[in-house]
Amino acid sequence: MELNRRELVISTLGAATACACAAGCSASRVGATPTMRSGKQLDVGAVSDFTQGVDDRFARTERVVLVREGEKLFAMSAICTHKACILKKRTEAELKCPCHGSHFSLEGKPLGGPATGTLPRFAIRLNEAGHVIVDTSEKFAVNQSADPRTFIMLGAAERAE
Repeated sequence: MELNRRELVISTLGAATACACAAGCSASRVGATPTMRSGKQLDVGAVSDFTQGVDDRFARTERVVLVREGEKLFAMSAICTHKACILKKRTEAELKCPCHGSHFSLEGKPLGGPATGTLPRFAIRLNEAGHVIVDTSEKFAVNQSADPRTFIMLGAAERAE
């Protein structure tokens, strides 16, 4: 079968559109675990840089949010579990997905919207200089939040600064 120029252009554009859609949609399918850039250790600053509530300074660039709740500091994924959009601080006690309206508690549990999965936590520690280091290669489920690798106790750490 021979195609004229018009049919060739239309079929080529259709194929290109299908490929682009498949590539874009595969990363954001419902229920998908969002892919992060290769895990790495991030120096996010001194302990004293973190006040109560949500800190989303690293959400867009590193896909990480930090949360200070009482004397604990922990790091979570900033990627919505619904369709992998980057979360933003809604209030000091909530994160919100700007794409589809899901919102999450400080613990990473979905509070509303289409998202049903919890946000994973990352390993977090202090280095010798008293800086907070987040290791995105170590992920933890919300039911592992008592694991000492998932948080820093701040009382003693702040007095040491």
